[in-house]
Amino acid sequence: MKRITAALVLLVSLAAFEIGCGIDREQGILMAAGSYGDVAVVLSDPSLRPAVDGFLTEFNDEFTFVINTEPRFTIDVFGPDKLGIAKGYKNIVMILHIGDGGKVEKQVQRMLQPETYERMASSGGGLAQLDDPFATYQFALVVASRDRNSLISILRGNAVRVRTIIEEKNRWRLQRRFRQGGLAGDLTSDYWQRFGIFIEIPREFRENQREPDGFPGLELMRNDPSRGISISWTASDDPVAALQDREFLLAARIRMGEVLHNNELAPQTLAWTAGQLGRNDCVKLEGAWTSTVFAGGGPFWSYFLADPAGKRVICLDLLVF
Repeated sequence: MKRITAALVLLVSLAAFEIGCGIDREQGILMAAGSYGDVAVVLSDPSLRPAVDGFLTEFNDEFTFVINTEPRFTIDVFGPDKLGIAKGYKNIVMILHIGDGGKVEKQVQRMLQPETYERMASSGGGLAQLDDPFATYQFALVVASRDRNSLISILRGNAVRVRTIIEEKNRWRLQRRFRQGGLAGDLTSDYWQRFGIFIEIPREFRENQREPDGFPGLELMRNDPSRGISISWTASDDPVAALQDREFLLAARIRMGEVLHNNELAPQTLAWTAGQLGRNDCVKLEGAWTSTVFAGGGPFWSYFLADPAGKRVICLDLLVF
């Protein structure tokens, strides 16, 4: 049977705003606190603030998460006198006017390799990335230029790039943290051998259901915060063609919700997109669910993949309470 592989990134995508603090087992030092959605923007010169607002508007675009439209990040802007506070954030963007000789410039010089800083200074400016600059699971991005006008141009021209970099770093750090915390290798091996599905499972998740009443599906759960990962599969003579049949996919997700979760979907929230899951093409369905047994619900993301050799369509579902 052809094996289907899912990347760990999907297990943590819905945890993008999870709180993290404490002692890191990798380095034994304090982890950056707060949410992966928090960004500290540090200005080397407070007078840069009006010019930076345009960058922040484009960088922190609004998007619709299931129902509500909201900013992508929570941003706090600090002058050089508040650099110490900014050092505690998960994400830090340091905006530097090279040559001003202030606190931020001195800090950047200490953070970067001398050749990196000299190359940035001699070329007129640019971007530099640093992992774990002050604490673990932290990311800093330096945007610098010798000329104020050029600095603003660099910011405005790279707003989307900066946003993409931070989102990718968020996913990488969440993967890293889960892997450092340990993976449920016994479940991964069992699912691979028994169901032909390979998926990395953080040890924080436990198996809650396995093929209840013969239904072809699995449910994994964790608490604090409550997260669910479900995998189900539906027989199909032509799984590749079935990925284009939204009625087929929706019926599969509805049935999964009924059996594994006692939930129903809110039709007005459903949105379809095409994408990739690991090396596989997939179709993504996102929306909101409500429970049929208690007053509550939340968002979900479902990823559908074709398994032609297995004559099935697989649904990997991420659910938040």
